[in-house]
Amino acid sequence: MAKQPNKLFVQEFKQMMTDRFNMYGTDKRFLINNLPLPHIASLKLDKENGAYVKGISEPYFDKLNKTVVNVEKRQAWTKKEYDQYGKVLMRNGKPVLKDITIPMDSIVVSTTVNIELPNVKTIGVSKRKYVPSDGYLYVDYEIKNGVKVFYYAIPKVYVYKLNLCALILTKNTYRRAYKGYKIALQNGSYIYIYVIPYNPNRAVSYRLLGIKASPNFNNEIKTIVQWWQRQNVTFNYDLCMVENNNIAYSFIDGVVNVDDYKPYGDSMGVISTNNEDNGILNSLAENVG
Repeated sequence: MAKQPNKLFVQEFKQMMTDRFNMYGTDKRFLINNLPLPHIASLKLDKENGAYVKGISEPYFDKLNKTVVNVEKRQAWTKKEYDQYGKVLMRNGKPVLKDITIPMDSIVVSTTVNIELPNVKTIGVSKRKYVPSDGYLYVDYEIKNGVKVFYYAIPKVYVYKLNLCALILTKNTYRRAYKGYKIALQNGSYIYIYVIPYNPNRAVSYRLLGIKASPNFNNEIKTIVQWWQRQNVTFNYDLCMVENNNIAYSFIDGVVNVDDYKPYGDSMGVISTNNEDNGILNSLAENVG
């Protein structure tokens, strides 16, 4: 009895993969760390110190709510001195700096968000220098790679540990993932691309492509696999369809539920046990999500 065309195609594809692996399986170009990747701006590895801000009611600083910031590890801080016209004071070609003290129970975060803190505060018809409430402080700014980065001190209770997700490549199946794909390579081997909850302290055996505060890497994955097709790293998926299934590119449903993902975890500060204070904090949290 003759085999059905679809079953024959699947069998031939598997045999082709075996033959190619026997001939090219040791090709170093297809090793995990050697596989070429397109440049994707959203695939970054610089948010391991990231945090989520919520609950701030302080004017101007409340612009940081619902944003991802970077928690600074520096202990000692200085601030540039300015003249009455708002220009940085210079001495021997260098900015004049003064030491500053970070408020107790506050933490310095960096962000590209400009909260536009005013120099003066108008009270009736009079004006005086604007001073933020206790626990809040504008620290300084600097230019990084052409981008203006601002440093602020804010109370730790409004800074929450970020739950990061990672996009990875691995030669093995990975159980604790949001989702994944098994991809056939031109040398007859297979590789897996997964979206996983990121744990920087866990021993790993994968290639980390990028991390962010979201399990949605759909655009990044699509860009990578399409680019791999053009580079002949993988096969032409349009030619590998069998009854609505692709034998060169298959989806893997993860055991971690995307609906359970939250961008943040515990607060980095100690929330007061005072009932009145807790009521205020809870109300703020509800208002900002």
